[in-house]
Amino acid sequence: MSAALVSKPLAGHVVGISISNGDPREAQHRGFDRDAVNRVVRNLSRHLLSQGARLTFGHDWRPNGVMAEVLNIASNYSFSSTGEEDVARPMVSNCVAWPDEPYADPGELSRLKGKLSVERIDVPDAAIRGISPDRGRDIPPDTPQFAFARACALTAMRQRMAAQCTARICLGGKTSGSSGRCPGVIEEAMFAIEKQHPLYLSAIMGGATAQLIDAVRGQKDAPETFARPRQDVQEGFDLMKGHDMPAEMELIPPNRIWSEFRDLGVAGLSDANGLSPSENEQLFDAATTNEVVRLVTYGLSRTSHGQS
Repeated sequence: MSAALVSKPLAGHVVGISISNGDPREAQHRGFDRDAVNRVVRNLSRHLLSQGARLTFGHDWRPNGVMAEVLNIASNYSFSSTGEEDVARPMVSNCVAWPDEPYADPGELSRLKGKLSVERIDVPDAAIRGISPDRGRDIPPDTPQFAFARACALTAMRQRMAAQCTARICLGGKTSGSSGRCPGVIEEAMFAIEKQHPLYLSAIMGGATAQLIDAVRGQKDAPETFARPRQDVQEGFDLMKGHDMPAEMELIPPNRIWSEFRDLGVAGLSDANGLSPSENEQLFDAATTNEVVRLVTYGLSRTSHGQS
C-alpha cells in the first residue's frame, strides 16, 4: 500500500540532487565507482521521498538506469488531496539539455503523470543568434561553436532546475574539464546560493564539492584547475567575445566563484540550510552516506518549519 506524503516533515520541498564522480583515481580511492554512486542516489531519494520531498535531476530517465530505480521508489508514495497545486507537481522531475533528447516517449510520460516529468531545455536564442539559423541543428559537432551552444544549454537547464528547487544537495563532481561554463555541481551550487536556497555540501566523494567546502572554510586561493571548462568550451566562448551576450552566457572567472563561496562562509551556509555551523562541519566531513542523509534531512526539516 502506498504511503501518503501529506504532513511529512519535508512536504513542500523540491530537492535538487547534484552528484557525479570527479577524478576517476580519487573516486576509486574513496570507493565510489558508478555502482556506489547509484547506491547513494537511491539512498538519498528513498529517504527524501519518504519524508515528503519531491526531487529534481539534470539527467534523462531511461529504463533499467538509476533514474528508473528512483521512479520505482517514488511509486511507493502517493499524495492525499490537500490541494490541486501539490497534486499537479510530479514527484520526480528530469531536465535534459540540448542536443540530448528525452528517452521516454509521450505515451510513457502520460502513464507516469504525477510521478515523472521530463523536460527538454533548448539552447537559448541569445546563444545561437548569428551562428545558427536552425536552432543549433546546423552547427557541426566537435567544433568550438557546438561546445559553446551546449554549455549555454546546460546553464539554461541548471537555471530551470534552480527555479523548480527549494533546496540542493551537492556531492562529488568534476573539478575541471567540464562541458559547461564550469562543472555542473559548482554551477548548481552557485544558483542555489543566488536564490538563497538551503545548500548542503559533503566531501564524502571529494571532487568539486570538496573544493567548494575548502572555499567555504576560508581557504584563500583556489586550486589552479578549479572550475575550468574543457578547451573546446573555452575556445567557443572566446569566439563569441564581442557578441551581445547576457551575463549567464559568459564564462565566470574561477577566482570569482571561489571568492563567492569563501565570502559566504560556514556561517552564511548555516543561515540558509537549517544546520548549525558545527552540524555543517559534520556534514562536510561525513564518513558514511547514512550520516549525510541524517544531517540533510535534519536541516531540511528545520527549514520546512521556518526554524533555520
